Amino acid sequence: MEGDRDLKLIDAVLHRFSLEQLVDIVFPEIKILSWPGVQKVVVKGHLPLNKDSVIRVMLFGIKEQKIEDETYATKILQIIQLLDIAVHHYRLKWIAFMMTGETGQSRKRYFTGSDVQDSIETIFSRKRRLVEVSVILQDEICWISLVERKHIKNKGLVYKAPIFVAHFPGQPYFFISHSRLKEDILHVISRTFGYADVEECDLSGQNVRHLYRLLKNRESDASSAQDVLQEIRKYRPVMFEETPKGIDFTQHKRQLEYADVCFGSEPTLQQLTVKCPSCQWTIGDIVPETEGKSFGSMEVSFQSPDIMKMFREMTVKDIFTKNPPTYMCNLQKMGKNKITIGNGGNTTED
Repeated sequence: MEGDRDLKLIDAVLHRFSLEQLVDIVFPEIKILSWPGVQKVVVKGHLPLNKDSVIRVMLFGIKEQKIEDETYATKILQIIQLLDIAVHHYRLKWIAFMMTGETGQSRKRYFTGSDVQDSIETIFSRKRRLVEVSVILQDEICWISLVERKHIKNKGLVYKAPIFVAHFPGQPYFFISHSRLKEDILHVISRTFGYADVEECDLSGQNVRHLYRLLKNRESDASSAQDVLQEIRKYRPVMFEETPKGIDFTQHKRQLEYADVCFGSEPTLQQLTVKCPSCQWTIGDIVPETEGKSFGSMEVSFQSPDIMKMFREMTVKDIFTKNPPTYMCNLQKMGKNKITIGNGGNTTED
């Protein structure tokens, strides 16, 4: 029954790839199958050479191999799920972490997939935990899948939901797909790459590459990274110019340029959370009743498939007053989207 479930899940995951992706990405990771071999089976069976036919042949090959090794389908499922995440990582929310406290092992900046897998499995084994580990290197990113198994009374062996990790080789950052993590998982990852500790970056989003660029922007302190914004200019309205038709778009064009300077286009985020601690009102001269009084802490969250695009449009449409708050204009170089501000709108360290 478990094997049938795995085959159904494999079928579902394989259909998320295009035929080209199956050939270029999936086949190299499934050692028992090759693209030329599958092509021969498809032609011999007088089947159309399309994705559905190719997946049917792949499932048949996996089922045949499963007869010799009962765990084969489970292993293949984990690899295919990891490949799916590597190709479609923007479907998940990723949380950024930074590894700190280099050890002697961290001098070895680049690890092979087998290095990473062996190290993680060894650490979990010492902790007496059953965790199945898969590692692939795809598009210069090390992708890791962790699936923990537990023996539960009256249920037998139960598989927990997979945890996915993305790491850029040689960098002190990694991104993890699970928001409710036990701290020991984070330390296993950091120890694997030669670090003693780990801390959250207050940065999350759906595009791993964009999150990485934002962290590198923060690391460079906006001085050398090519895609870091220049110092934010103050918005100054331009003089109107008459046109033959009497229509003037100069001001709109200036607003667009200013919005682009403030927020750019990439990298982007899907959420910005701004927290403000308890503060005193500073409008006593306008509303005397507020003199000496304070208001409680507040939290505002902006959400959009593309936060930068949303902020650009809000700026152009005068939803934001000119000039927007500094913490918004500096999003591209702050490297975080969980921000705490104090009196006067200045950002503070959490």
